[in-house]
Amino acid sequence: MTLKNILFVDDDINVTNGMKRSLRRERDKWRTFYAISGKEALQIMGQNQIDLIVTDMLMPDMRGDELLQQVAEHYPATVRIILSGYADEATLKNAMRVAHQYLSKPCSLELLKETIAQVFKIQACIYNPLIISSVGDINQLPSLPSIYHQLKQEISNPNSTSQSIADIFTHDIALSAKLLQLVNSSYFGLNRKISNLVEAVNLIGITQVTSLVLNTFIKESFAVHNSKYSLYLDSISSDSLRIAALAKKISFAENQQEDRPDQAYLGALLHNMGLLIFMSKLPEKFDALLTELEQSESP
Repeated sequence: MTLKNILFVDDDINVTNGMKRSLRRERDKWRTFYAISGKEALQIMGQNQIDLIVTDMLMPDMRGDELLQQVAEHYPATVRIILSGYADEATLKNAMRVAHQYLSKPCSLELLKETIAQVFKIQACIYNPLIISSVGDINQLPSLPSIYHQLKQEISNPNSTSQSIADIFTHDIALSAKLLQLVNSSYFGLNRKISNLVEAVNLIGITQVTSLVLNTFIKESFAVHNSKYSLYLDSISSDSLRIAALAKKISFAENQQEDRPDQAYLGALLHNMGLLIFMSKLPEKFDALLTELEQSESP
């Protein structure tokens, strides 16, 4: 098995030494490199093919987002992750402009390892030649919006409130309108109109709030302009929500802990993503699929 090369960058040598000790047991899968500055990190990357880089945000001489900007320009195939305890809006925007993923400190080693492992699993699927030939350049796929990462970080904060989550929505008028539209829809069956964002968050729930952002982002990123697909879009949307709710219930029934129920919900919510990509990017192939289904005798 080919080892994956991972570079960790943090100006605190105690952090890098701690990672070295903790990640020794992963040496049968990963070959790890460590740097205490952006300059040293770029030197290492110039001498080794790095598959994934994890960097701290605030470092002297070169910030993490500045480092990842250079990595994106010179090594675009390298997966870029920022790990930081500082998450004001400007910092988060800078980070997400160049990073594929943002992890907030304190971040457990188990979460970091799980995130890296998941990246490589997804990468193995995405870089399948058949998928690339159909979808095109995977580097053109959009990054998640900063508001999604802000919500995820705020939700993970033990001191977060419905007010603090609603405050994030106030920076995006379109999403605020969608949130109020959802809570006032027939799906919730309320006998009064809700116009307050805090109340809307309380009624919908945190998982539904993040799902709303994710769904909106996906529909905007993979816009389908062919009106004849509208029926399929409605079906995909309702099916995704139904399966997501069932997946979360199954996770709870299995007594899965921590964020596993939310992960089950999110994974199920995205299970029809391939169909949306086909309708958006490859309508002729989607039409051929529909024709084949119509002519098939299979149910």
